[in-house]
Amino acid sequence: MKQFGGFLLSVAPMLLLLAIATALAALVLFLRDREGWERLWSGIRPQLNALGVFVLALLLLTLEVFLLTVSKQVTLSRREAEAGSPYTAEAEAPIGTLYQYGPIAAYLRERVFTRTHVLPIQVARQATPEQLRQILLSLQWYEDYTPQAPRVEISVNRVGDQVVLTRSVTMFEEVPITFDRAEVKARFQMHQSPGGRPFYHLDFEGSYTFRNPLKEAVRGRFLFPLPEPPGTIEGFQLTVDGDTVTEPNEYGQYAWEGMLVAGGTLTAVVRFRAVLGEGWYYDIGSGRRRTGEFRLTVESDSPPRLLRRSLFPTERRGNQMVWQLQNVITSQQVRLSFPADVTAYETLVKVLTFYPVALGGFGGWVALLALLRALRVAPLRVLLAVLGVGFGFLMVPVLLTYLNLVWAALIGSAVVAALGLLTFRAQHAILIVLTAIAPLVFLVGDHSGILLMLITVGALAVLWFTLRAGDTA
Repeated sequence: MKQFGGFLLSVAPMLLLLAIATALAALVLFLRDREGWERLWSGIRPQLNALGVFVLALLLLTLEVFLLTVSKQVTLSRREAEAGSPYTAEAEAPIGTLYQYGPIAAYLRERVFTRTHVLPIQVARQATPEQLRQILLSLQWYEDYTPQAPRVEISVNRVGDQVVLTRSVTMFEEVPITFDRAEVKARFQMHQSPGGRPFYHLDFEGSYTFRNPLKEAVRGRFLFPLPEPPGTIEGFQLTVDGDTVTEPNEYGQYAWEGMLVAGGTLTAVVRFRAVLGEGWYYDIGSGRRRTGEFRLTVESDSPPRLLRRSLFPTERRGNQMVWQLQNVITSQQVRLSFPADVTAYETLVKVLTFYPVALGGFGGWVALLALLRALRVAPLRVLLAVLGVGFGFLMVPVLLTYLNLVWAALIGSAVVAALGLLTFRAQHAILIVLTAIAPLVFLVGDHSGILLMLITVGALAVLWFTLRAGDTA
């Protein structure tokens, strides 16, 4: 807007000088040759009405370009303010990037730890039975806060003049188990809020097969960590060997515990649904154990991008990516990014920036046809066509308050085409249609350049056929 105002200020003195020079020339002609002035006036007077309409159309076109530029700045400023505001009037993803860590399978092995405390002779001689009992109670209180110790034994013995305290703690030690097979499916469904903000629903299903490597029955555990940060998770279900876990344990973990028969195989199935906004990380989790056969299948409505240092897929077909690995030991992660939010903002900027260009191109095209005497449209209809095209484009920034960019742009282009076809003759219908659809090419991000080039070629072809038809007539 500042640049446009500066342009007007720079051009205004030149226009004023041109107007003064024209007025002085007309005055000199009127004073020196009144008959010549009357002939000139009688010749240009029939054209003044048409010229006045075209000048008015030019002024209207300039005003509409100015309004489109201002509306673009207002719309982008409003979007930036909404992005930085702590308040929102529409649904959006509660989580930007979701981190999913791999599960853990392990069997529990008992280990006994023994510690002996010998009281000094001076204390042992003076210690009363009540004081010894208090010592035992303090040790017992401490062990109550050690949940991994299922069995604690404390004994007090006198050896000569000394008092010997012996504490034996039997603890469970987790020994990681290798996954024979891990098959994970992640389905991302894109949704958009009325304001055009995209977010994704994740449908996660993982199947993990593991077996007892020992020749004896042992107690086992399967732990599946929740995604970080947790946000909102729906329908979480963990099933192992027919047992379903739907609630966390006392430590806030979703874990299954049970007996593993000697050499027995179990399959754990995990399902849940979550919401994310920008990305998804999956940690295979082979830092603690090897995974025999690993397969991850990712499907998405829009193609995600792989971040740097991500584990690269072995197969890729359209919007589906597959990671197929054997005996994998890796510290890499699968890192996916969904930069749709940035893409949507860039598309919005491109569309709003191109509206003044399309309107100016339409005006220039009409002026060129008029100079070549190939327009054959009443001046008043030209004025109405410029008004209709500008009105349709100006509708889009207003509709963006209530609709997403795609619907707002389609409605605006439909209004442009309808009003243009009502005012122009049928032979210029292609010109109106090309003007209406030109801004829509930016909605197809990967092919907008090719489509815009085809529209330009089509416009030149229309000009050539119009001039040829005029020469034939």
